[in-house]
Amino acid sequence: MPRVTGVFKNDKDTFTADRHSVKFRVSPGKRLREAQLSVKVEKVAAVKPAPLPLQYFDQFSETGSNVITPKGSAYIKGRRLKINEADSSQGIYFINTKTGAEAKAAGKLLKNMPAELIFANPFLPPGKYTIEVRNTQNKSAVLRKATLPKALTVK
Repeated sequence: MPRVTGVFKNDKDTFTADRHSVKFRVSPGKRLREAQLSVKVEKVAAVKPAPLPLQYFDQFSETGSNVITPKGSAYIKGRRLKINEADSSQGIYFINTKTGAEAKAAGKLLKNMPAELIFANPFLPPGKYTIEVRNTQNKSAVLRKATLPKALTVK
């Protein structure tokens, strides 16, 4: 049953949210008390915020998620992608799957938003590459990394 709390100045004073509040006093019924005994509790790890790249699109070849055109423009769509360009450890990295060699996206980002990054691909020799977005989240100093789910090819 709800109840109103607060002080009313007189009989004609009306309810105002800044001076009064509505509170509920609830008692669990028999079914809720019984259900409470069978509730299973599970401890789960906290999810740490990290970039989430979902899609790569090569604008020169007009293909998505399979070809990289060296020195061409491209974009990545996803979540929590925004990069602090003043921090040299953050950025878009192309990692050769055979050698592990890394190359950072060339120059300044053309678009730097949480859901989309537009950039110039670096010069890359032929091979397969994974793309990794590195940034920090929520004013944290911890560098977070995430890789696109599929390797891409430079022909």
